[in-house]
Amino acid sequence: MDRSLPEESRPLLIAAIACAAGGAKDRFKGYCPTAKGSPRWWEVSTSPICDRDRRPARLLDRGP
Repeated sequence: MDRSLPEESRPLLIAAIACAAGGAKDRFKGYCPTAKGSPRWWEVSTSPICDRDRRPARLLDRGP
């Protein structure tokens, strides 16, 4: 997990990853400052990429 992600946003990401690993999509807004330190709220979506048997094989995260 990216250590630059603030502690308060980590549970949101962990829950989204668990949701996608279970085969569902998830979306959340979490706080993470930019590389220059400017405060920002980011919208992140997480989706499973399923194999031929429709089981989650990989995860797709879109966000910062």
